This record gives sequence, structure tokens and C-alpha cells, in this order.
Amino acid sequence: MQDEDLAATAYVLDQSPDLTKDAAAQALAKATRAGDPPPLGPFRTFQVPVADIAHLTGLNLGPLPSADRLPIGVRTARQWTLLESYDDITVHAS
Repeated sequence: MQDEDLAATAYVLDQSPDLTKDAAAQALAKATRAGDPPPLGPFRTFQVPVADIAHLTGLNLGPLPSADRLPIGVRTARQWTLLESYDDITVHAS
């Protein structure tokens, strides 16, 4: 890949496991007592095909889906990869 080649990767952050009203209220109260800003809460990060982001958002991402560095096999399977460390990120050079 040359420096001028377009490259793209996409990620989804999911907070749904921790968005119960009780958990959010308790976390907010704890932060308020400590004088801290409200917490964002835990989340899961997924590496996803750029085309999935275009589909989910309805946005025209122009040439970005074709510049996706996620390997073709993963993209065509529309597979989302849970990232638990930097080493989990998958990038394929063109």
C-alpha cells in the first residue's frame, strides 16, 4: 500500500449490556458524590465492515467501503469481530 492509497476501517461501540436504569443511576450517583463527570460505562468494541456502517446509518460513504482494510472473507461474511485488545484488529494491506 502506498501512502496516497485510500484506506478505511470501521468500528461499532456497544453499550447495551450496561444501560439498565438502575446501573446508570447508581453510576451517576457515585460519580456525583466523588465530584467526577458522569461515566460513559463499559462498552464492547467491534471491528466491522465499512459497508455495514453505511447500511446501518443510511450514509453514502463514497469510496470508503471499497477501501476497507478488513479482509475480503470477513467482509463478505458480514462478520463483526469483538475487540478485546489491539491485537484483535484485523487489517489487510491492499
